[in-house]
Amino acid sequence: MFGNFTGPVAFIGTAVLLLFVVPRTCIQRYVWMGIVGGLLLALLLLIIMQNILSFWIFTDIDLVYFYNTPLSLAAVWIPLVIMFSYFVNAGNSNPIRSAALIVAFALFATIAHWFLLTEGLLVYRNWSLVYTFMLAGAIHIMLYAYLQLANQARNVW
Repeated sequence: MFGNFTGPVAFIGTAVLLLFVVPRTCIQRYVWMGIVGGLLLALLLLIIMQNILSFWIFTDIDLVYFYNTPLSLAAVWIPLVIMFSYFVNAGNSNPIRSAALIVAFALFATIAHWFLLTEGLLVYRNWSLVYTFMLAGAIHIMLYAYLQLANQARNVW
């Protein structure tokens, strides 16, 4: 549908959504989480899954690539991880709400992959949407665990 502009459009869309749902002070608080837990993790994941293991192949999805990795698409993780961090910390450690957030973000990632697959912008090799959901769930569980540990450390000091 968007072709080479899919990555930039997705980044702009998630950045605009971020501005509407997360207060500016919280964006500033979680910006490093977005860069490290978002962009760097996305680049690492995309390089491993696409370039090393060849489970995914992105085709004409972005305008800018690094090591055959779509950079705008990786940058989408910045606002998403900031939103996830904000919602997790706004939940006051409610385990049901936290589990729902993890499932929701994993489901969103799976739906995004489904969209890319149907548009011909992503090809799976020995991979499936179920694996995508499980991987996204595992990643969000790790992000959640990190945020909980960071909150505990902040409360101690």
